[in-house]
Amino acid sequence: AWLESRLGIAKGGRLQRVLSRAPLAMVMAVDTMESRLQCLAELGVPADLLGPLVVRTPRLLHWPTSTIKGRVQWLRDARILPDGDGSGDARAAFLRRQPDYFSSGSKDCADTLRWLVGLGLSEEEAGALLFAEPATLSQPLEQLELHASFFLSVIGASLQDLREVPHVLTCDLAKVPLLRHAYCL
Repeated sequence: AWLESRLGIAKGGRLQRVLSRAPLAMVMAVDTMESRLQCLAELGVPADLLGPLVVRTPRLLHWPTSTIKGRVQWLRDARILPDGDGSGDARAAFLRRQPDYFSSGSKDCADTLRWLVGLGLSEEEAGALLFAEPATLSQPLEQLELHASFFLSVIGASLQDLREVPHVLTCDLAKVPLLRHAYCL
């Protein structure tokens, strides 16, 4: 009842997803889960985004608040969120576009950032690219390498072009850039 009234997670698939992936929610005190939501709210997550975030990452209901804060701090440390984001607007914008961020492993996110820097982008440019196209963080590195290789080597684009169209790393390669390239040839 609390999940439905507080987060709008009604009976059915969404509630089933939350309870199957975070069964501890059935035995946890409401105050404990509420403290996690309060932590997210203090970090700038708007109330209307709490439900979708919990559906995407049900473990948020029982994660230690230090883990939640650490994941958001990583976004700042990695220069993905703009400096001085005191209002939380950038965090909210990022999480709206990438509600699976908390589901992604910290190591996977760091590996993606390192890969972008290894590609030739500066840390600031890599962070800006991830802010502009946060879905990049949920892509496997092999897929990112394939997309980048096609864009940079086959099409002959530059890193500047990649910064301008970061969605080339997450789009359906066969349906968009590959077909356009073949048509242009």
